[in-house]
Amino acid sequence: MNFARIAIENSRITIIGIFLLVAMGITMFLNYPSSEDPSIAIRTASIDASFPGMSATRAEELIAVPIENAMREIAEIDEIRSTSKSGAVKVFVDIHDEVNDLEPVFQDIRNKIDDLRPNLPEGTRGPTVNDEEGLN
Repeated sequence: MNFARIAIENSRITIIGIFLLVAMGITMFLNYPSSEDPSIAIRTASIDASFPGMSATRAEELIAVPIENAMREIAEIDEIRSTSKSGAVKVFVDIHDEVNDLEPVFQDIRNKIDDLRPNLPEGTRGPTVNDEEGLN
């Protein structure tokens, strides 16, 4: 069966079909629900701390490891990653996908950091929690 021949022999039906498809496409485009700024849930928080002059190894041992251990106590946390460099530590905390209400988890993170702050070496700047990491 040759579709091109059938379309040419029945040109009126072919043209009506094309117009119907175009009209349906335009109608769908105009009526399709959309959002200009869809909400995107950022499931990652970062924790920054610094101690000017401290080596990366010492920063990891004295600052990053205690922060990681405190974050492991929160059940909703999925993954913890950290980077240490001379005088600074950055810890990333990812929340499980199953958690729908993120604000209580971010508050738990802030509370754990507030509890941990007195146990860090004197002179440590921070740690500060950024729960809008993906928005910057």
